[in-house]
Amino acid sequence: MWEELESADTLEAKLAQDADQLDFILNLKEEADLGNRYATQWLEIAVQRVRTEWGAELAQTIAETDHKDWWFLGPDPAWWTRKNGKKK
Repeated sequence: MWEELESADTLEAKLAQDADQLDFILNLKEEADLGNRYATQWLEIAVQRVRTEWGAELAQTIAETDHKDWWFLGPDPAWWTRKNGKKK
């Protein structure tokens, strides 16, 4: 299984690698938005390492969006006061 992941010959392996990179990109974007100038440099490189079309689109969206918007522009703001997001 490890060899398949490293060779990235299958779609599954590429998606797994993208998932790792997207996790890294999310962390770097938050750090960059908080003023870490080194994170900005790493972010530019990490976005280029994504292998699939879907991953690239998501990585670009992450890079262009303020990290606070992930939380506050998505769900209804009342979601945060209902704990699990469900209406009672």
